[in-house]
Amino acid sequence: MSARLTQQRLKDLFDYNPETGGFTRKKTSSKCSYTNNSGYIEISVLGEKHAAHRLAFLYMVGSLPPIVTDHINGVKTDNRWVNLRLASKPENEFASGPKKNNKSGFKGVCFDKARGRWLATIGMNFRSKYIGRYKCLVDAVLARDLAAKKYHREFAFINAPLGRESLKGVCDCVNCRNW
Repeated sequence: MSARLTQQRLKDLFDYNPETGGFTRKKTSSKCSYTNNSGYIEISVLGEKHAAHRLAFLYMVGSLPPIVTDHINGVKTDNRWVNLRLASKPENEFASGPKKNNKSGFKGVCFDKARGRWLATIGMNFRSKYIGRYKCLVDAVLARDLAAKKYHREFAFINAPLGRESLKGVCDCVNCRNW
């Protein structure tokens, strides 16, 4: 980030609406952002590209965030002030959803073909922590979510926010067919 970009300079050039998360150029009163390849909103300021969520911190606090800025609801384009928080890199990763190559559809859950069971794990201290193996996909998802709440606290990504009910129809095991 350019050393010449300060809170005052940013406020001279742009208006930021903390309720909508949108930036507007003062000269033209037009929106001034685009979504980059990673899905984040970027804004060109003084000839340099900047992530809008980082500029929101500069605008509101007076300095750029010293660490990662996390979107609480996981929506990369939602730059409302109430949706932004400081996070370490591991905390930001905890809060992210399943990766694109995830085959189960649930973060921290995969099928162990060799054992014929669902494997639940969680990231901790830059390592994968074993939670357990389960016959039922629903049980694996719920066990992983419970561990996420315990270890990742407010940064936990929860696969099934409504618990077992939100997983109805996901698994075809004997236990799941009966509820």
